[in-house]
Amino acid sequence: MKGIRNILIFSLLLVSGVLISQEAAVFTHYNIQPVLINPGATGFGEYHQFFGNYRSKWSSFDGAPKTFTFMYHGAVNDRIGLGAQLYSDRIGANSVLHVQLNYAYKFKADLFDFGIGLSTGIQRFTLRDINDDPFVQPNDVLIAQAMDGVSSFDASVGIFGSYDNAFRFGLSFPNLVRSRLSDITGDVEVDVNEFGYMLFLGYIHEVTDYDFLIEPSILIKKIRYVPFQLDANVLFKFLQEQLIGGLTYSFGTGDRLGFLIGTRIDKLRLYYSYDVNFGDLQQYNNGSHEFSINYIIPSKSSSAGTPAQ
Repeated sequence: MKGIRNILIFSLLLVSGVLISQEAAVFTHYNIQPVLINPGATGFGEYHQFFGNYRSKWSSFDGAPKTFTFMYHGAVNDRIGLGAQLYSDRIGANSVLHVQLNYAYKFKADLFDFGIGLSTGIQRFTLRDINDDPFVQPNDVLIAQAMDGVSSFDASVGIFGSYDNAFRFGLSFPNLVRSRLSDITGDVEVDVNEFGYMLFLGYIHEVTDYDFLIEPSILIKKIRYVPFQLDANVLFKFLQEQLIGGLTYSFGTGDRLGFLIGTRIDKLRLYYSYDVNFGDLQQYNNGSHEFSINYIIPSKSSSAGTPAQ
């Protein structure tokens, strides 16, 4: 019984760690909102932004992940960016709620603009709707603790910038610091020291004769408990973002192809993407859907227009 109990403890801690770590990897709209994966992009471009995101992964699959995110970030002044984020993820009976604050300090040097950022957050992992599960032993201490909630603290750092308003770059280290705040009964330890990073490179090319932008980019990511992956992206923006299209192909475990469409209505941006996975699981679901809404308010010191993205 002790061996089974240790397996349960290990599984609980591992699942909570995976859910928290995957937060940085779950988003596919990072190329239109880099702050999703990099706190260094907080307040980048002297704008105030309100951003909402919903992702339904492996739709139609029972217990499939559903993720909600709402955030604000903006430029306090020429040097400081601040932000806040609320993140909720549900996978089967596992639920994660994450509250995060972002801080960034920005530098300008000739053609370079870049910010160094820090995010700090509290996550709470909870088991839900398992009282009627025949495989759950009533009054189990470990299960009771998980139903009450397991809390953790985490911190991430990143640098994000641009050169000549065309070349974009970013390097972030998600969950660089993490500490469990709740005590879990048992003596099984999970390695939380695995190193993770996300490297973003992109270029904005303006085709002036046809009034559109093309933005190829790549994201190289290796996150704790998540296999290595490389995303190749391209965005097309026509008529000052009134029409937006994009493609993404992910290389790695479970190659993925995604399509994105979007539009701009004054200060409002709307985006929708759909992607399919080339793994065996795809035959059991209808792909993944992601919706984003972004409301942008220029700061008083900025010239009206479109934020650097």
